[in-house]
Amino acid sequence: MRRRTRFPSLTTAVSLLLLQQMLSGIAMAPANTFFPVYLKDLGWSALLISAMATLQRVAGLASSLAGGALADSIGSKRTLVIGQACAVTATLLFLAGTPGSVAVVWTLYGCSVGFTTLGGQGYLMEKADPGTLGVVTALYYWGFTLGAAAANPVAGILQARRGYAGLTVAAVPAVATVLLTALFLPRSLSATRRAAARSRGLFGYGRLARRPEILLLAALRFLPTFCYGMATVFVPLVLRAAGAPNSLVALYATVSSVVAALAQLAAGRLADRRGGKAPTVAAFGLLGLGALAVALFPSSLPAVFAGATVLMAAAWSLSALMPVLVARVTAPEERGRALGFLHLFWNLAMILGSLTGGVLYEVRPGLPFAAGAAALAIALCLSLRFFRVTEPGRTAA
Repeated sequence: MRRRTRFPSLTTAVSLLLLQQMLSGIAMAPANTFFPVYLKDLGWSALLISAMATLQRVAGLASSLAGGALADSIGSKRTLVIGQACAVTATLLFLAGTPGSVAVVWTLYGCSVGFTTLGGQGYLMEKADPGTLGVVTALYYWGFTLGAAAANPVAGILQARRGYAGLTVAAVPAVATVLLTALFLPRSLSATRRAAARSRGLFGYGRLARRPEILLLAALRFLPTFCYGMATVFVPLVLRAAGAPNSLVALYATVSSVVAALAQLAAGRLADRRGGKAPTVAAFGLLGLGALAVALFPSSLPAVFAGATVLMAAAWSLSALMPVLVARVTAPEERGRALGFLHLFWNLAMILGSLTGGVLYEVRPGLPFAAGAAALAIALCLSLRFFRVTEPGRTAA
């Protein structure tokens, strides 16, 4: 069905949510950027650094289910505040020097990602105009990206002048984010809806996980993320193996991020105008083609650069479209659990993608992307099935 074309009307709630996203991007940029470098400078082995990164993902797995249940039980805003409070600990990373202290900090940060993701997305779906949810979701992701992009150069200067301890200044915007959300963000779900969610029990995922459309959506979250998880690790390695200098690797990171951000906005806009099917199916197709280009021509710099850029743009677009798809098949009082269930599969896919990619890369540099293209071929078929199953009148949200 054709929808009326319009730009989003940003209410106070949505505007403040976008602002806190930018502050979060500023606050978390130093930890995200310098985490492996800092630990390497402490003399840690690559194995130990990898173990800490995996620990963060495992914490994210646990917080996916807990965060979704909390969002439905106590409200998205409170869940978001809990996540942001946990995230403050990430700014203390550069004061931690022992494996035990780093493990505590990075585990709490892993938990925070689940809570903030589910609280933020749930709040956005509640407060945004459904007719402009796609565009607003893209702007929501832009906030974090722009905040990180602005903070990283400053963090680099601070680290050079003050050392790693100077990066703890990120605690200021981190605390400001918590205060902004707790004190000024309007309340989330009504007491009536929260009571209805609590009556189902805190974790009550059983019925949700048995619904065919939710299982299809979980597969559509897992398969592209499996490919994306490999790409984030191994595209720079494939570029280097093909003879790219560090400057070209850096150029790829910049170009792919800019193109991906623009693709997110375009996908959200198209979803608002035409519905979610066209941009979703297109994104799956383009993601698979990008992965296939890298798989077939891993020694060609133009093919790897272009293919990986398309891959990243399509993957980011799917992230922006996910709230639109969730809203299609769920009622408001169960969306926290639905998002939590899907985020669980996102975490699993990121872990399995990086591990599988490491094994396949040792065999042949392009092989991880061949596996990713195969996963996307399956996802493309499942996406068509998802939209058939969820046609109006066939699924009760």
